Amino acid sequence: PVGFVGAAESKQALAEHPSSLEHLVVRGRRGGSAIAAAALNAIASEIE
Repeated sequence: PVGFVGAAESKQALAEHPSSLEHLVVRGRRGGSAIAAAALNAIASEIE
């Protein structure tokens, strides 16, 4: 959500704990739903 408190800490935790799911992390406080949607759209466009 917009103004999510603890976003940087949550991203750091995701980056530090390996997962079987593919993921991207923008380190720091920048990022959000707009960047996530743009990245997903770009990946989907490459697949088509």
